[in-house]
Formats: sequence, structure tokens, C-alpha cells
Amino acid sequence: MPDEDRAELEGFLATCVESYEALEVLLLLHAERTRVWSLADLAGELHTREYELEAACVALCDAGLVQKTGQPERQHVAYAPADARREAAVDALVRAYAVDRLGIVKIMNANAIDRIRNAATRVFADAFLIGRSKKDG
Repeated sequence: MPDEDRAELEGFLATCVESYEALEVLLLLHAERTRVWSLADLAGELHTREYELEAACVALCDAGLVQKTGQPERQHVAYAPADARREAAVDALVRAYAVDRLGIVKIMNANAIDRIRNAATRVFADAFLIGRSKKDG
């Protein structure tokens, strides 16, 4: 994969597909574009529990990749990219995943480690701000 394409894919995964559950849901919904899925159907197809997919579906909706329908207690989701740019990014992800699953998993692992480091850095920095305000106050 060319470096430019890899960089775009890394950015897309970092901002739109942050968990393996979200990746699996997105790949399935992409493959079955015309189908509207209940969480129970998704969980059955992906061999997992509904509650494990709920956060993934919310994140994909927030990223403009999936659309929710129905009442909150009977929620359904469907593949529905908000624009052509997102749809092209998903298509590129599907192609890359088909030829290099391990590469995609490595990107997701690196993104997860970056999120943890950034969160730790913020907590560390906040500890000094809180400590300083106690001294000054």
C-alpha cells in the first residue's frame, strides 16, 4: 500500500473506527449494504453480545458511517455513509482488509496505544494544574 494511502487509512481508522467491534460491524454492514440490522442480528452474525456492539454502533453513527433507525428499545442500524468521502474511505478500508488484515490490526493497535498515551499525558498534565491551583489558592 502506498504511503499516502496508508496515511489516509490510518487517519480514518483513528477518527472513525476506534475498536475491533466497530471494524467488524462496519465490514459486515458494508458487505450487506441493503440490509437493516437489529443489534441482536448483528450479535448473532458476529458471534458476540449485543451490549458489546452497542457502543461500536453509536461510534459509527457519530462518525457518519452508519444510520440508526427505530425506537431506542428496538434499535436498528444500516450502512449509510454521510458523504462520498466517507464512502470512499470505507471502500479503501475493505480493500485493504481483504489483502492485509494483520496490517489493519497493527494500525488499530498503534492508534489505541496513541489514545492511551494521549490520555495519560492529559492526566499527568492535569495533576500539575490541580496541584498548582491548590498551592496558589
